[in-house]
Amino acid sequence: MRKSIARIAIPLLITLIAPATVYAQQVTFETLLDEMVDRDELARTPVHAYTLRQASSYDRASKTPGGPGWYANQDGGGYIRTETNQGRTERVLMDVEGPGAVVRFWSTYLTWAFTDGTLRFYFDGSDTPAIEAPFTEIFNGTHLAKGILATTTGGFLENNHILGGRNLYLPLPYANGCKITYEGTDNPFYFAINYREYAPGTPVKTFAMDALKRNADKLAGVEEELVENTSVTENAVLSSVKGRTLAPGESSKLTITGGRAIRGLTLRIDADNYRQALRSTVIAIAFDGEETVWAPVGDFFGTGYRLSEYESRYHKVTLDGTMRCRWVMPFERAATVTVHNHGDQPVTLEQFDAHHTLWDWDERSLYFHASWTQYPEAPTARGRDTNYVSLRGKGKYVGDSLAIFNATTGQEGQPWWGEGDEKIYTDGETFPSQFGTGTEDYYGYAWVGSPTFSQPFLSQPISQGNRGRGLTVNGRWRMLDAMPFNSSLKLDMEIWSWVGGVSVDYAPTVFWYGPHGTRAVTALGENAQPRPNDLAGVQRAVRDVEHLEVEGMVVRPGHPGERLVHTVPNDRRLSNRSYWLMRGLKKGDEASAEFRFDKQATGTLELVCVRSPKSVVVDILINGRVVQADVDLYAGGIEPLKLEIAGVTLNEGVNRLTVRVKGANAQAKDADEFGVDTLRLHAD
Repeated sequence: MRKSIARIAIPLLITLIAPATVYAQQVTFETLLDEMVDRDELARTPVHAYTLRQASSYDRASKTPGGPGWYANQDGGGYIRTETNQGRTERVLMDVEGPGAVVRFWSTYLTWAFTDGTLRFYFDGSDTPAIEAPFTEIFNGTHLAKGILATTTGGFLENNHILGGRNLYLPLPYANGCKITYEGTDNPFYFAINYREYAPGTPVKTFAMDALKRNADKLAGVEEELVENTSVTENAVLSSVKGRTLAPGESSKLTITGGRAIRGLTLRIDADNYRQALRSTVIAIAFDGEETVWAPVGDFFGTGYRLSEYESRYHKVTLDGTMRCRWVMPFERAATVTVHNHGDQPVTLEQFDAHHTLWDWDERSLYFHASWTQYPEAPTARGRDTNYVSLRGKGKYVGDSLAIFNATTGQEGQPWWGEGDEKIYTDGETFPSQFGTGTEDYYGYAWVGSPTFSQPFLSQPISQGNRGRGLTVNGRWRMLDAMPFNSSLKLDMEIWSWVGGVSVDYAPTVFWYGPHGTRAVTALGENAQPRPNDLAGVQRAVRDVEHLEVEGMVVRPGHPGERLVHTVPNDRRLSNRSYWLMRGLKKGDEASAEFRFDKQATGTLELVCVRSPKSVVVDILINGRVVQADVDLYAGGIEPLKLEIAGVTLNEGVNRLTVRVKGANAQAKDADEFGVDTLRLHAD
């Protein structure tokens, strides 16, 4: 097919960030807010040297790597001590000395037994807390930050309560120590607090509550920037390849010269077996003569091998197949971005763009790296550390994505794979300074949450495999909680499942910055790319399921009623033991969800709806056409209803499932609900 290459200047609006000279002064609440939205600063060594640490509630029976208790899982009772302050009994969650900053606070609790105790933050050895409020007010935006800086992640309905992870990303600097306590009787109480430990003597201005009022406009601007994710291509040059089809074994390359920085990569591909192409098509990037990026394109853009729409601070994927990344990638002389087709089918590059701008390379500039590894058919027996990556040299770890296929039949007792904790060793540590409480906690959610979600620093674009057979993709994207290292960094994650005898395909992709010479060692070897094991891994046939979980579809703003994911943990009739629930519907309302279908086809649509005592009567539409009218979903209890609808066509790309409320069964009281579990097309 025709190949075209273009280079054009594109002026676009971008939010201005504080100049680098600001960071060279005192660390303050204000400078940390500036840094939080400064992508350029992520690509440089820190002005003020620090090590990222973590205080968490991990099981204190874990004492010696590989020894007795190393995989202990009572992670909700670990705290430093209990102390009495002014007659109050407080559990000490964190107690450190010296200059630093709390940059992320994750927590969760058993909703139906929660007492909503009081959190207190004591700074610089003071006996008086600088921050004091009920737990819910700290995390729901009423006491500290609002919106995305203090929010629930992956919330879902179970037993009439909303469960989920609570995440606070508001930076809280301190000059000479921080103690955090919890006054409450909740047990278990889960938490993980990431904090920067600055070098002794680093000038830090301690946070005080009046900083929130003084910086109200700045906070609003940070919130807006993180949510809106302003374009990073102001005055950028576009290098592009379009319309080229790669035969098996072929590659396409973009070459950029001069002292520049890639600020955006966009890729859209097409192939007969689209999911396999997301894994077998590889992106490789070399900067100044050294290849530092090698990963399957789906994993590189954080969507695994099933495209699902989401947006983080560094990625944006849409249902039409467009995948974008916004990592800043500087270089001094030249960069080459190559797309390799390592599969056995042709792959068409419908769009392959790189936006780049000038960059003044200096001693603080770092090269961008990404590497991928895979553990196929890994056993899920309890007690196994699995290495994401071991880095040798100096650099800064900035994120990771995990694509995992759960091969459960869905009928095992509780086929959740993610009880395992992260264990992060920095600069030769023999015991991890970051010891977590569970894989889903590391990624910001909790309680085996099945909702999909995308936030600036956390994402779960696909969640089919959490409670059933299928693919799950998790992402953690770092900014203030980036992890610098001087000689080494190792990240292990336990694979720890409630059931044995089930295998998973476990594929982490990791992202970091570093100088030339920093190396990634994974299960596939050291990163002299490409490696034979890598090629075998990306050529391996992906495992997947053919149905779509409706609760993972995209719901656009403005829909009527309340959208929830309702989880029924012991109902094995439900795929993933969860379904999409709309509440607050009335006659005439229309609720829609969008989803992607890889290739146009016509056949019998299998749609599994959920009947309940409050369910309404609906028409079901696909892409605006009524395919099943007057579906009465009333029943005395929750039960699946499989509809088989012939003659339905799904388009390649974006499709829409719509329900139109017609009324209610005469036996239904206060009917206002619609539930649906899965969708599948059996092609003619």
